[in-house]
Amino acid sequence: MAATLEQPTPLSSSAAMGDDPLYDPSRPWHAGEQEMHRLLRLPVRYENPTSAGLPARYGARIAASPLIALGTLDGKGRPWVSLTGGEKGGLAMPVAQGVLAVRAVVDVSGLDPVVGELLTAWGEGEENEGGEAGTKEGGSERRRKITLDKIVRPPNDGKLMAGLAIDLETRDRVKFAGKMIGGSMTSYAAATATTGDSPKAGEVQVAFHVLETLGNCPKYLNKKHITPHVPSPELIYHSSAQQPAAGEGGVVLPPAARELLDRADMFFLSSKHGTESMDVNHRGGPPGFMRVSQQERRDDGKTTTTTTTSLVYPEFSGNNLYQTLGNLRRDPQVGICVPDYDTGNVLYVTGTAEVLIGDKAAAYLPRTKLAVKVDIEEARFIKEGLGFRGAPIDHSPYNPTVRYLTTEKQDITTAPGALAGGVATARLKTREKITETVARYTFAFSRTEAQRLRLSRLEPWEPGQYITLDFSEELDHGWRHMADEDPQSLNDDYVRSFTISAPARPGGEGVAEPDEFEITIRRHGPVTALLSRWNMAVPLEVPVLGFAGNAEFRLVVADGDDEERRAGGAGKDRIFLAQGVGITPLMAQAPGVLEGIAADAARAGSLNLLWSLRAEDMLLAQDVLGRTPGLAETTTLFVTANKPESAGAIEAAQKKVQEMGAKIVSRRMAKDDVLSVGEKGRRKYYGCMSGVMRKALLEWMAD
Repeated sequence: MAATLEQPTPLSSSAAMGDDPLYDPSRPWHAGEQEMHRLLRLPVRYENPTSAGLPARYGARIAASPLIALGTLDGKGRPWVSLTGGEKGGLAMPVAQGVLAVRAVVDVSGLDPVVGELLTAWGEGEENEGGEAGTKEGGSERRRKITLDKIVRPPNDGKLMAGLAIDLETRDRVKFAGKMIGGSMTSYAAATATTGDSPKAGEVQVAFHVLETLGNCPKYLNKKHITPHVPSPELIYHSSAQQPAAGEGGVVLPPAARELLDRADMFFLSSKHGTESMDVNHRGGPPGFMRVSQQERRDDGKTTTTTTTSLVYPEFSGNNLYQTLGNLRRDPQVGICVPDYDTGNVLYVTGTAEVLIGDKAAAYLPRTKLAVKVDIEEARFIKEGLGFRGAPIDHSPYNPTVRYLTTEKQDITTAPGALAGGVATARLKTREKITETVARYTFAFSRTEAQRLRLSRLEPWEPGQYITLDFSEELDHGWRHMADEDPQSLNDDYVRSFTISAPARPGGEGVAEPDEFEITIRRHGPVTALLSRWNMAVPLEVPVLGFAGNAEFRLVVADGDDEERRAGGAGKDRIFLAQGVGITPLMAQAPGVLEGIAADAARAGSLNLLWSLRAEDMLLAQDVLGRTPGLAETTTLFVTANKPESAGAIEAAQKKVQEMGAKIVSRRMAKDDVLSVGEKGRRKYYGCMSGVMRKALLEWMAD
């Protein structure tokens, strides 16, 4: 693992590392790591923090861990990684200077690719060349079989491998690497005595000569409580053994594996630095942060369709060592293990990785500067193949949101017409406080000739759409390793999308495009906090990345044909459901809708607003309804949680809202409130609300 270990030790001072007699400050960075540092324009690196051997402090942390991921190479030199689990204090322990003993209950059926490589022997009559799988002449793989109740000793100085000890409850992890010098496996005879079947579970013991170790930071570790569980492995899918449909080839993951990837909030990966060393580490994030890309290719002149399945994930802000990526930059083969802590199912993958930097990363995952794409070469999906279960406790506070592939969800920065650096520049013009936490901001577009040209390349924005702004120049202060006071800041690009909350107004001096736009937002997070406290005497200019918004969300299409009118809900009983500042999509559209209804109610249909809000937002309701004549008469407000300190202002606003014609109900919105509005068969619902409220509304409408 020489210089191929990931993440820095929690002992932050180099003096503390230097006190370790096994610490080697002269340990160099290898060429792949140096290349990553250069490509990412990092400053000249300090000494490699990897420790030689197995220092006592790391041995104690490994012994306290209930999970260990182990990686090794198969006979083709491909990395694999698997995950073992057990009781704290019973999974691994140092037994001699630099020697670690690992003992765990595992899958011994041959489906676990790492166990299969470490503790198998050649079939009778075959020659064991160096303890590796090798191939026969002609390229076919030699026959291997599981070795039970027998000590396996790799030849020479051992078999290359690496590991990661991890305690998800304390968010501690330690990487180690070296060579296996011996091991054995014992089956659970009682489990197979009555059936005569081959054993599926057994106890494995491995003696690991640790050559180097490195402590890891707690970022992106989602807390779980681990308990032992006897595995009962069943092969569900194996790409090399699966029979493809006629005329097809490639790896196509089964639905169960895809579903696991949609839920997975961590995975383990192994990489190698030639034949010198290996590395095993963890990647974590929100559920589904690793995405699946599938492409089909038909070769010219052939009828065969080849499917390439890739796993793509963003590299979140780390320690800037880039040891795993340094390995992959020079030797792209990688192994991946995706565990299901609930069921014990597991996905094993080996493939070829590509490190994506800058525009290449953003081409797959919008607004991502660094990512990895793994083209799967072989995959195994095993049911109940893990020797443990994990109960969720808490997600990491450092987890950013899921970034979807461009093929899954188009991002404003990758939409047709999007330009590097933005399509325009917007200057903050006015700020108007509405409530203690909600304000209206007016921005003006820069009208230089260059900006006019860039804006002309985009479709004009429509009421109800949103605008995306980039505040990174004001808020991004560069890389930091840890930020417990604000964990989300480490991966924040400070790009935000806000619904435009007022109809477009034509620009002056014959300019058709609007000169200004308004957003109405609540203070919540770094960007809105910046806007709320900005000194208006100082200019604030931010790049505009573009406009977007689903056309189906538009309530009406003025002067459109019948198909357009139906798409916009024309002729329907429109019911807009809002929660708090979720009213903003309606604010820009309501004037046009109400105007259409007044002109031709039979064709235009009707509009009803059901708005749930806290009492302290009554001033927002007064502002919105007062700015939109005719809207109050179609509005029912569901008001909760009064604030005593502002009771006077709230009561005054409530009185004015009632005088405008709105109905106020002092309770939460209920099912009958939603289903009693409009005529059955003519209703068309729109909404902007929290996920909890949205789930309840969908359940009501489904009944």
